Amino acid sequence: MSDKLLLTVIFAVVGTLIGMIINKSLLERKKYFEDVEHFLSEFISNLNFKRETIKVVFTNYLPSSEILKKQIKCHIDNNFQSLNFSSILLSKTEVKFTNDIFSEIGLHSIEVEKTFVNDCFEKIKSVREKVEIKYKKLGSASIKLGFLCGLMLAVLFW
Repeated sequence: MSDKLLLTVIFAVVGTLIGMIINKSLLERKKYFEDVEHFLSEFISNLNFKRETIKVVFTNYLPSSEILKKQIKCHIDNNFQSLNFSSILLSKTEVKFTNDIFSEIGLHSIEVEKTFVNDCFEKIKSVREKVEIKYKKLGSASIKLGFLCGLMLAVLFW
């Protein structure tokens, strides 16, 4: 009897941990797109007022997302050329899209740059909204479903 109870607790804990990992990955994606959107808005204001160099803009920006920190560091280390950055949490198209944005920033005249960054800002904003909706739907539910799946497995093994 105690073996079955221990097995139930172990399955419930493992299921909850898996749910927490899924929740954390969804949260990290949400933070990443929020940070990219914030970076682009700061870049737009920099174009309008400060007009600092690209290296200064990238170096001074401090994102809360670990993925964006790595991507910016990779971009700076690559001397602002095209990136070979990848991430487990982002799809290949998302990584390609953001790499293309960061690779194109700073290559054009100010007016073209403003238009390009504003277009990218709108695209990132729509992607961020989709990711945020997905996080609201699945974020807390993933922990609960993980716990329930763990209990269901425990019942199956009884």
